Amino acid sequence: MAEPDRDPDGVARWQAAHDRAVAAGEPTYVDPDTGYSVFTEAYHLVRGTCCGSGCRHCPYGSTT
Repeated sequence: MAEPDRDPDGVARWQAAHDRAVAAGEPTYVDPDTGYSVFTEAYHLVRGTCCGSGCRHCPYGSTT
């Protein structure tokens, strides 16, 4: 049985939403568990720098 925050294949629901957004070229997606809008890793790469907010998909190693 799948956990509530994972799809039937065991992938975190937010990760699946992120992957769909990246594939569609979208800069954000809605976290299915919280309803928050989240920037994709692709958006951060286009942005070019870390904003220091501790974003989930930060490719620059932010931990704040």
